[in-house]
Amino acid sequence: MNFELEFELDVPDLTWTQAERVAAACTGPQMLAVTTGPRRRWFRPRPPTLWISQYDADGRHLLADDADDADWDQPAWKMNPQVIPLLARTIQTLCRQLPQGFVLRAASIDDSVHADRERDVSCQELLGIVRASAMNPRVGYRVPAQTQNSDTKASS
Repeated sequence: MNFELEFELDVPDLTWTQAERVAAACTGPQMLAVTTGPRRRWFRPRPPTLWISQYDADGRHLLADDADDADWDQPAWKMNPQVIPLLARTIQTLCRQLPQGFVLRAASIDDSVHADRERDVSCQELLGIVRASAMNPRVGYRVPAQTQNSDTKASS
């Protein structure tokens, strides 16, 4: 498959220490790897960033095998059913590790997600969207900061 997909996390007040802790928590064969972006570019410090891998530990792509032939104007991407549970576990971990909330943006390299196309969801709602293979390719999913009474905590 030659289709390139990016899963970027936009996290308010993210520090490099927290980014590294999140990346370490999202490792292993039961999740999609989360990596940090580069600390410097052209000798200048960069803010911390987090990315979710589009491949699992076995090299399977998140999108279904026929994704190259898919109609990318559809309201949702067809995801690989073997990799969906790994993305769901990764999101559960992110919900626990990022109490300040986050925005998950999934887009092809050539596409962009605009702030006006963000949708507020709880962690449970986002997990439902992922498990139903219903992620919209041009929408950012905004998980709000967790409070003691919020339903944003992801259950196992």
